[in-house]
Parts: sequence; C-alpha cells; structure tokens
Amino acid sequence: MALVQRSAPLPAAGRLVFWGRVAVGLAIASWVLLPVDYGQLRLSWSWFGPVLFMVCKLLADLFPIKLRDLEFTVAGAVLVAAAIVFPEPVPVLVAIVPSVAADLLRHKSWDRAAVNAASDATTAFVAQLVYSTLDPHAIALNSGQGVASVTAVVLAYYFFSTLPPALMVSLMKRQPLLHVLRANMYSAYMDLVGLLLFGVLTAYIWTYAPRLTIILVSLGVIIYKVFELAGRLNVETVQALQTIVDVVDERDRYTYNHSLLVAEYSRLVAERLVNDPQKVETIVRAAYLHDIGKIGIADEELNKPGPLSTQEYELMKRHPAIGARILASYSQFSEGAGIVLAHQERWDGSGYPKGLRGDEIPIGARIIAVVDAYVAMTTNRPYRRALSRDQAVDELRQGIGTHFDPVACAIFLKLLFERRLGDRDQVGEMERLRAVRHPEPAEQPA
Repeated sequence: MALVQRSAPLPAAGRLVFWGRVAVGLAIASWVLLPVDYGQLRLSWSWFGPVLFMVCKLLADLFPIKLRDLEFTVAGAVLVAAAIVFPEPVPVLVAIVPSVAADLLRHKSWDRAAVNAASDATTAFVAQLVYSTLDPHAIALNSGQGVASVTAVVLAYYFFSTLPPALMVSLMKRQPLLHVLRANMYSAYMDLVGLLLFGVLTAYIWTYAPRLTIILVSLGVIIYKVFELAGRLNVETVQALQTIVDVVDERDRYTYNHSLLVAEYSRLVAERLVNDPQKVETIVRAAYLHDIGKIGIADEELNKPGPLSTQEYELMKRHPAIGARILASYSQFSEGAGIVLAHQERWDGSGYPKGLRGDEIPIGARIIAVVDAYVAMTTNRPYRRALSRDQAVDELRQGIGTHFDPVACAIFLKLLFERRLGDRDQVGEMERLRAVRHPEPAEQPA
C-alpha cells in the first residue's frame, strides 16, 4: 500500500520534507544493513522466501493503482508480511531492492527513486520494530496480546505509509494536510487497511502452512485486479464528465476554460468556509462540472450576440436540471448533483429552478454562484466587453444579501484583494490551469 506522489514542483518546505524522508530512510538502511557480515552469506534455500517476497513487491511496485492525487500499491501487504515473518535486515531489503528496481524500470528520476526506497525502508523497519518489540510470536494470534501486537503493526505501517506522502501533496498543492488525507484516503481507507490485513494473513499462512502460499499469491493477483478496475473506472468516470464540460466550454470561445477558473476560485473560498475537507473536494468538483447541463442547450442560445428572448431564457434555465440529472446517475456525484442543480439560486429566493432562499441553498452552490458571477463579469461575452475588477467587485457588493450569500461573497472579495486574483490576466490564468489539468504529451525521441 505504499503511497507515491505524482510528480510536481516542490516549494522550499516541501523540498525540506522530501530530503528529510530520504535522510531518515538512508540512516535506517545504513544502521540495519551495514553491520551484516556479507562475507559469511551463502546461497541456500533459506533465501527462497526473501527472494519470493522481493519478486512480489517488485510486481506490486510496477503496477500501482491511481487514486486522485496519489498512487497506492498492494506492496503494503508484502511489506507487512515480511516485517512479521523475517528478522532484520530482511524486511528492509525486501523494501529497498524491489523499490529501486521498479523505479529504474519505470525510468523514474534518481531523487524519486531515492525517496520511494527510503519511504518503504522506513515503514518496513518501523513495522518490524513494533512487532519484535511487542511480541515476536504474535502471529500465532492465540492471545489478546498477540492480536493487539499485530494490530499495532498494521496501524504503525498505515500511519508511516500515508502521512508522509500526504504531507508532500499538502505542501505541493498548498492545501491543509487534513484536507489531503480526507480527500484522498477517506473513501479508500478500509480498502487500504484490508490490504494490510491481507499481509497479516500472508504472514500467518507462510508461518504455519507455507504450501498454501501459491494460493495466496493467486488471490493477491485477483485482489489487485479488482482494485485496479475500481480505480480505473473512478478515474475514467471523472475524466469523461470533465471532457463533457470541456466540450461545452469549447463551444463558446468567450467562455473557453471558464469552468477551470470557477473551480479554482471555488476551492479557495470553500477551504475557508467549509470545515470538512471531503465536502471541499465535492464543491470543487461540482464547480468544475456546474455548466455540464449546457450540453443540452443549442449553440444559438449559448452564442447569441445579444440578450436572450423570454423563450430562449426559459430554455437556458434548464441547464442546472440537465446537469444535475447527468451527475445523479453516478453514485460518487450524488451530493455534487444537488450543488449543480442549485448553483443559479439566489439568496433572496429569486433564482431558479426551485426558488430556494438563504440556507436552503447548499453551501457549495452559494460559493459557486459568487465565483461564477465574478468570472462571467470579467470575461468578454458576445454582447458586451468584460468588466474591470473594480466594476465586478461593485456588482458583487450590490448583490450581497439579494443575489449572494453575504459570508461567501465577503470571503471571495477578501481573497480577491489578499491574493490579488483580480490583477491576474484572466485568459492567461485559464490557460495555466488548463495546462496543469491537461499537460501536453512529451515528445518521444526519434
């Protein structure tokens, strides 16, 4: 279950943590491996077990499962089993050798290979230390103390394998650590703990019925394929919906990449207004998808170079309901569907489609309403030029308490001036965000 960060530039604090992890891992590896008298080692059947574990770990590292901003592998099960079954320095060897080999085969940079190997070495060492200190025979599971010791091993490994990479993502994206942990791990923590418990089962069978290990390896392959399929379906579903939004944006050259900027600004407001990191992530995703319902609106209405007629406006008002209906068909977007449905509601109840007012409107929809209005006002439209930042701010202030949630609007206005968001080139900012979300493929050498 080793977690790996996706590549991204590191700020100064991130680099400090990054190299701190490498230094800790290197110190542990040196302390465990250097005292070994390698001249006395002889090739024998006693190495079959460690080599088999290394092969399994290598395969796990070569085929990670994507999980939003992180990747995780089923290598955690291998390392937990190694920490229970083998004495020092074998667990650290099982951690380091396959990790380095996998990163070399995947052409990872040397610093990434170093931090991955160091992280695996640290978690394997901690798990083995906890196990040997509490009860080196706990795998028998014939007493309450044995069960408690094995539980402590699982918790120690889980903590040391999830916290450091989440901290790295937190520093890279400048988001609260709790938000990163909840956004990436909340929906999968039971799966990850399950993998570690599978590692405990592996250790038990290896100790008491080693011939059944081949069945266990086969089961591990099946479990991996289930995780891989579930992860791929989740990623592909998100990408498919985002592609629909991109198509909607591309139909209107005046609002191209509009949804990216709305999502980015909505994140900044939501992180200050909402305490639940998982809800923040839902709001950001809904903000990106808020105009998905415009896929059902004709180009004539979307690109009309003038005000809409009454009939055209009534047709345009259908887009929140269309978008909500699309999202509601996916279980992971059910809460976001309600936000998309309500993003055109107004604080005083004069919005649509339901005429909700005040706190009846979901907080995410209230945030998106403010941000969407600002981005729309500061973007060129077929029937008018973009307003300046000051003009858009005046419009937002006039809408406080009627169109907009006073708190959400106040937070956004504060952000505009604190972070000088309104001083940025709107088109350039949209293109920057699009480049981050859709990087150009690297050219392949001839």
